[in-house]
Parts: sequence; C-alpha cells; structure tokens
Amino acid sequence: MMIKRKCTYSRRRKAAQMELSWMIKSGCVLRMRASSHVVLTILIILTTTILLMQLVYLHGKPHTFELMLPTKTRHNAAPVARIFDKTERPPRPMGKQKVQTFRPFQRFGREHCIVRFRSNNTNSPYELLDETMNVTAGAQKYYLYRHPTKMVSKYNGNITIHVKNPGAYSVGLEQTIYLMSAFSRNLVQMPKGNTRFKQPDPGKEVRHVVLVGWLGYQNINDTLRCCLLLGNDTIVSFINQKRLVWTQVNKQPLMAVKFFCDLPKELYGEKVKGACISLHDENCLNKKFVAIEFLKKQPKDSLAVCSKIAYGQLSAQRLIEWLEIQKLVGVDKVLTYYYNLNSEAMKVLLHYYKEGFVDLRPFDYPDAENNTRYVGQKDAQPFIDEQVVLYEALERLRGYTYTAVIDVDEVIYARTSPKHNLKKFLNMLLRREPKAAGFSFRTELFITDWQNKEDLGRNMNKFWHARYLNRTRPLDDRTKNILINDRIILGSVWTHNYTALHGYKKYQVSASFGTLKHYRPCRKNWHCFLRRGYRDTNIAGLMKNIQEDVTNRFNVLLNNSTLLEIDAIAKGRILKGGIDSEEDKT
Repeated sequence: MMIKRKCTYSRRRKAAQMELSWMIKSGCVLRMRASSHVVLTILIILTTTILLMQLVYLHGKPHTFELMLPTKTRHNAAPVARIFDKTERPPRPMGKQKVQTFRPFQRFGREHCIVRFRSNNTNSPYELLDETMNVTAGAQKYYLYRHPTKMVSKYNGNITIHVKNPGAYSVGLEQTIYLMSAFSRNLVQMPKGNTRFKQPDPGKEVRHVVLVGWLGYQNINDTLRCCLLLGNDTIVSFINQKRLVWTQVNKQPLMAVKFFCDLPKELYGEKVKGACISLHDENCLNKKFVAIEFLKKQPKDSLAVCSKIAYGQLSAQRLIEWLEIQKLVGVDKVLTYYYNLNSEAMKVLLHYYKEGFVDLRPFDYPDAENNTRYVGQKDAQPFIDEQVVLYEALERLRGYTYTAVIDVDEVIYARTSPKHNLKKFLNMLLRREPKAAGFSFRTELFITDWQNKEDLGRNMNKFWHARYLNRTRPLDDRTKNILINDRIILGSVWTHNYTALHGYKKYQVSASFGTLKHYRPCRKNWHCFLRRGYRDTNIAGLMKNIQEDVTNRFNVLLNNSTLLEIDAIAKGRILKGGIDSEEDKT
C-alpha cells in the first residue's frame, strides 16, 4: 500500500534545503504556498523581459504590422506599419486608383464593316464579310477563317499526289507562317440561356490565346507579333513572348509551332473573336484571322480518342468495326482528320459524324506545291506535319478527362475491367496510382501476314478483326498512352510519349492488366516469321458482343460489291490479305 505525502515549502532556509533535497529524491509534487504579491511580482518581471527581447529583435530587422481596422479607415494604419521600417513609402491613396494604359500593344482604327460568318464559291470559301453594309473607299477588311462544316474528300486513287481539301488551314503569312486553329485558355464565353461559367482568377490564371500551325525555320528565332481581333472590330497587337517548337526530328522548311499570346489585363473584359501571327516589322491590317474556339467542358471521366489522319485506301469495313469497338469500351468521342480519303470510308466517317460520335476535321499540307509530301510518308517533314495535328487535337479535346492517342489499326484492351470498359479500368488504375499523369500500354503486334487457319463460324469469319488471332509477345517499344488532360503539358504530347506536370508522373500499365493490340503487316527488319506466335481471341470476343450492330452498319454503309466480298470471305471461298491501306504497305 502506497501513502501519498504532501510537500510544503518553508520560509526557513535550513528546513527548505532539507525539504527540497527530499522532494527531488522522492518525486513528490511541489505545491508552493506564497502570498499573492509575490506571484504578481514574478509575472511582471516575466512580461517585462519578453517585451524587452521583442524590442531588441525588432530594432535589428524592419517589420510591418497590419491592424485589423474597418475597410473605410484601413489607410490610417499606414503610419503604424512604418514604425520600425526606415524605408520611405508613398502613402496609400484615399480614393479609387485609376487604371493605367497598357503600353506594349497598339490599337488600330476600327473596321468600317462588321465581320460575320458567310461562305461563297470563290477561292477563299470561308471569307467572312457582311455584304449588306456599305464599305467606304479605303476601309480595311478583316478575314475570319475556321475549319469548314462542309465535308469534302477528293480521292484520286494515289495518296502520293497532293489534293487540296478546302479550308483545312489558314495562311498567316504566305510561305512563312501557316495557322491551323486558335483556342482560348481561361477566356470565358458566356453561352446563351441561364448557364454561367465561373470566371477565372486574374491573379492566378493568365488568359491567353493558343495558336497552332507551321513556322518557317528561318523565322524560328525572329521576333513575332500577336494580332487579336476584338468583338468591337478593334485590332490589338503585341509581342509574342512564348512559342513552342517541336524538335523531335531534324530541322525542316516548316516546323510545328504552338504560339501563346497572353492577353493584357486591360482586355480581360473584352470579347476576342480572332487571332493571327505576323512578323515584327508588319502591322496587323489586312490579315487573315483564325476564329478563336472556346473550351467545351465535358462530364467527369469522359474519354476521347484522337486517331490522327484517315487517308488513302483505308478499308471501310475495318473502319466500321474499329468505331463500334470504341463505342463498346466506353469512348465518348473520336476525333479524326481526313486527307485524300476514298469515298466509301469517307461515307462511313460522315455517318458517324452526323450521329455525333465522330468529330471530323479536314487536313491539308501548307506549301504542298513547293514542298511535296504525303500522309504516311516516313520522312521528317510529314512527321512534323503530324505533330501539328496532335497540337491541334489535344487543344480541341482539352475539355475531356482522358484522351487516348491511337490509330485506326490499334485497340486498347483492358483485361481486368468489367466488360472491358476503359473508364472503369482507368478509375481502378487511378486508385492504385493517385499521382499518375497518364497510362502507357505495351504493344502486341497482330501480324496480318501470318496465316489464320481457324474457323470461328460464318457469322464471325466476316469480321476483319476476327481473321487475325496470332500475335507477338508484349513489346516495350512503340507504346501508346491514355492521358489525363489536366496533369500533362499539352505541348509535350507526341505519338509515343508525353511530359507530366510537376507533382505527377507517368505510369506503365502491366501487360497482365491491359495492352495495345496493333494490327499490321510485318516489316522486313522484324523477321516476324522467325518469332513465336501467341493465340489471342480477345478482340474476336469483343466483336462477338457487337456482331449484330456491326452487321447492320455493313448493310447500310457498304456498297453491294463490298458486301458480296465479305460474304464470300465468311463462307471461306476467299482468303483476303491484310493490306487495307497505304499505311500498312509502309
């Protein structure tokens, strides 16, 4: 049994010493009994010491104070804030400060005619002017360009011959600057109705216009000017401070460039409807402005696919199957560009475009008469042209949560998600890796040169993706990615790689979770016939789930000769080869 003993502090010295030593040894609780004036004296001494220490510290280093005063009398706190600061500061103004004029840009005279959208049959079919107004002599005319809504394909049977698709790009300065599109960043366009967007914070988010196009290599380091056409037809010009040049390949006559035009804060309330780029020694009058497109925010977990350029002898049957597979796995939108595409495949794309599943855009080469090239050519300049398409596509799809960059001969297959839904698959990967900026998939090659002797039945044999069941092992090169748009640097994305924003990282998907299935013939240096093949019926299983929908599409969109050929293949009378486009031949 333990007995607690109380310890008291005696005023006698000897008794105190004995008691203090005993208390330290025994560990009892000290309870000091003293008069109130002693306690008060000790508190005063401690407070005085703390104040002296603060004065010594503040005297050595200037500090400022901000008093919690009402808004109307806040300016009276300025003298207090400068007690310990010897630097002279101007007094805070009593009234509202006037907005100073922004110096770097110049304003030109207003247009005499209002710009409106109109199309005609001239050489510039998308010149936009109001014909109803009288244009006085000497009045300046502005021209607005954008991607046309009229879809036209002039296929000549040979993709190596250039055929111009109208309105695919806008010319900023002939043979030097070519502009394809212009997009807004943090610029808010109020829609019709009661819907309102949250205005960005000017102190945190810079509002600028992003222009995508080509720039002559001789002008890469030149000083350029941004020209903006405001809603009241006033032109504003200022120096282009930032541009991004894609340097993955060697220098060429035209380089892929992203221009960033930061808006002056004085123009944050103005409507901006057009933009262009000019040389430093030129003014912005009589320029061809690209109509600015605004971001369309999509729902959470929305998924888009950029399939780059469809061209040449692309199989219409193969295209229908690929689009239906994308629908099955949960893709919301497919963005594709067309160039010199055969009429049957063009009919398929137009059909899905009218349904809203495909966003169809024309593509054309600038200066194609002097710098001859074609889509699919394995050369430096066509690679640069393809990068311009990626610049444009990533800006256009910025409102989606996820974006996949794949071709029409590739399918991303999720092994672990229910019904192979890519959205559920990506959410599962995000739970495993919350800081992922994108997901990279290894490639499995389905070599279309390998003979397939398996018979899946007449209903399945007619499908192109069910004819090839042999593939290679997953390869580490030629990976493709699904990107999280708000976690990457948009200008860094190219076909096989990207750069993550600070705080995020790339994520390599295990082949046991998901892979990219790529259908193509064998290249000579691959030695495919010496490689071991693996039987893979995963995509054939997907086709089995949608065979009725695909068959109905065949009956509506394909011509009679193609349907007879498909029926003959299903019966086994014809063994069709795997070369269905000019891209496969390369």
